[in-house]
Amino acid sequence: MSDFFMFNETIGKRVEEKDDLEGYEVHARDGKVGTVMDVCDRPGESFIVVDTGRWLLSKKVVLPAGVLERVDHDADRIYVDRSRDEIKGAPAFDESFYRKPEYHEELKRHYTEA
Repeated sequence: MSDFFMFNETIGKRVEEKDDLEGYEVHARDGKVGTVMDVCDRPGESFIVVDTGRWLLSKKVVLPAGVLERVDHDADRIYVDRSRDEIKGAPAFDESFYRKPEYHEELKRHYTEA
């Protein structure tokens, strides 16, 4: 796929560190987005799935690893370099489609053009 779907060294170098991200709060530039419910760490296909809770009426969103800015392991928080509006406008999450390359291309277009 591309570097856009790869975790950088600030996120955690070992797979088990990335798996520990489940349950972390996710924060955009302008506020809380939700909580990590799944982490996918495959070469070129890495992302997190976030449950937005009440913010978007329990909608789930996929955030490519490339938008993760930093992780605060002490506070169990992930910070992303996007706004809540950019995340809200992302392609719709579909349980049967979110792991497919076509969906990843849609996400990449959305986040690189935003």
